[in-house]
This record gives sequence, structure tokens and C-alpha cells, in this order.
Amino acid sequence: MMQSTVEDLRVRLKNAADFLFQKSLVRGIEGNISARVPELGAMLIKPTGLPMNKIPPEDYVLVKLDGTIIEGSKPPSKETPMHLEVYRRRPEVNAIVHTHSKMATVFAIVGKPVRAVWMKAAVYGLYEVPVLPFLRSGSVEMGVEVAKALEGRRAVLLQNHGSVSVGKTIEEACNVALALEETAEMQFLASLIGPPRFITLDEMEIIKKTGE
Repeated sequence: MMQSTVEDLRVRLKNAADFLFQKSLVRGIEGNISARVPELGAMLIKPTGLPMNKIPPEDYVLVKLDGTIIEGSKPPSKETPMHLEVYRRRPEVNAIVHTHSKMATVFAIVGKPVRAVWMKAAVYGLYEVPVLPFLRSGSVEMGVEVAKALEGRRAVLLQNHGSVSVGKTIEEACNVALALEETAEMQFLASLIGPPRFITLDEMEIIKKTGE
């Protein structure tokens, strides 16, 4: 990610949050989103207790990666420990989206991975999105396990909870979250007709090179 001013990141986070709300990936006050601020060794994260579509850019909380709050009139999301652990352990990640979107969460509830059943999943590198064992929301432990599971991946499912998607940019992380939700829906609908045929790793490499 190119270095961006904090003000620019705030506006992009607001736009991304609106996108997630419009696509029904989040509802009410659920879910959270953040972006790394590399020049400050910090992140901007959604404040707690506010709906995604009601957060003005200035309300995003600026937090150092050691957990120190630099700037913010409201408390940060209760999932702040998870976001911090991912940024500390996964330097390639510059944005994180956590949602409770319907179909991805259904797969998380039954403990079933979401797999690449169509082109869009392959484009976003969603070969197989694993389900992590149940972890306490807001805990450092959850952050550590999510960060470990994200090695070589762009998304993970949280048992009986939801999902976490990441990207090199805020916009990419949002698109991964949407692709994950749509892939879960495709996999579910296909399974009603018959056993889904999954895209192979070799086929994924071809698709990633050529696009949709």
C-alpha cells in the first residue's frame, strides 16, 4: 500500500464501511474494519457501538500497534486485540474486515470450509477458507490464531462467529469479504443440486493470471 495520509485513510474507511453495509455484509452495530497506518506504526479502527454506515471519518480511532490510543473520542472496537495481532504478525496485511455475513457465518456455524467453486473465488485467492475452533471474541488468543491461519490466505472463518478478510488495501479487503460471502452462497446452492466441483490449485493459478 502506498503511504497515505491519515485523513485519506479515514475517508477510505468510511467509504468501505458504507460498502459493507450496502452489500449486507454487516448489520446494526456488528462487524469492524481497520487499516494500517505504516508511517505511524499504527492502525485506524472502527469505534465500538456504532453502525458501520453511521461512522464519520473523524470517529475512526488511531491506535499504535502496541495498543496505545493516539487519537479518538470514542473507544475502539472490542476486536482491537485481534486487529493488532494480525498487523503485528502479518506485515503483508494492510487492511482487515470482520463481518458476520449470513452465508459465510452459516459455514462457520457448521464447521465447513468455504472452497473455490467459481471464478471469483479463484480471482481473490479463496481456494479453501478454513474454520478456526471457537475462540473468545475480543481476546488476544483469537488474534494470534487468526494471524497464524492467514499465512498464505486472505480469509478465515471463526466457529459460531463470522469471518475475517484481509487485503493489501482497504478496498481489496472489502472485495475479499464480498467474494467470500458470494462463494459461500454459491457452494451452498450448488450442493442442493449435487456435489460441487471445486476449482483446483492449478486452475486457480491460470485464473489469477488471466482474470475472470
